[in-house]
Amino acid sequence: METPDAATDRSTEPSPGWSPPAPNESKVAAVVAYMQSQVVSGQIDASGRLPSERSMAQTLKVSRGVVREALAALELAGVVERRTGDGAYLTVDAEDFQQKGPVRVSSGLSLADTLEMRMDLEVSAVALACHRARGSDILRMQAALQAMEEHLEDEDYEQFLQATMDLHVALAKAARSAALCTALIPLTEAARAEQWVLAERFTADMGAQRMEDHAMIVRAIIDKDVAAAVQTLMSHYIDSPLTG
Repeated sequence: METPDAATDRSTEPSPGWSPPAPNESKVAAVVAYMQSQVVSGQIDASGRLPSERSMAQTLKVSRGVVREALAALELAGVVERRTGDGAYLTVDAEDFQQKGPVRVSSGLSLADTLEMRMDLEVSAVALACHRARGSDILRMQAALQAMEEHLEDEDYEQFLQATMDLHVALAKAARSAALCTALIPLTEAARAEQWVLAERFTADMGAQRMEDHAMIVRAIIDKDVAAAVQTLMSHYIDSPLTG
C-alpha cells in the first residue's frame, strides 16, 4: 500500500519531457517546448483537448500566466485553438506538427513575446497622438487604412497585414515622441516579419474586424478622444490573438 509520503514525493517529480528553464531562459519558451514534445510523442491526441492551464501550471511548477502566454504563442502559430469556457484544443496532428510546427511555433512565440509590450507602448502612443498628431500624420494613417481596405477587397491577406503594420508605425510616429518611437517601431517591425504565420489562416471576417478597429482608432485620434482611442486599442490587442 502506498504511503502518503510516497504519494507526495511522486507529485513533486518533474513531468516526463519537461526541462525546467535555466534562470536566464524564458519560462514561456520552455513550456512551449514541453507542449511540442507532448504533441510529437503522441501524449496529446490530434485535435484533442489540452490539459487545463491550472493543471499544466501545477505539473510544470510555473505560474498560470506563463502557461497562458505559452498557449497564446501556440494559438498565434495556428496549432492550438482556445475556446472561451472550454479550454484549448490542438488543430493539427503530430505529423503535420512535425512538418510545419517548429517554424510556425517559433514565429508565434516571437509575436507573443512582444505583444504585451507593444500594447503597453501603443497605449501611450495613441494617447499622445490624440494631442500631438499633425496633418501629415493623419494623412499617413489614412493612407494605410486605404491600403488595408484595398487589400481586404482583393483578399490579399498577407499584404493586408503588412498594411496594418504600416498603420502601427504611423501611430507611433504620430505620438511625436522620440523615446516612444525608438522603443516601439523596432517591435512593430519585428512583428511585421512574422505576419506570414497569421496570413495563412486569415479570413475576410477577421479582416473586417481589424479594419473596423483601426478605423476607430484613427477616428478617435482625429477627434482627440483619448478614452476612445485607448479603449479601442486595448480591445484590439486583448480580444484576439490575431493582432495586426
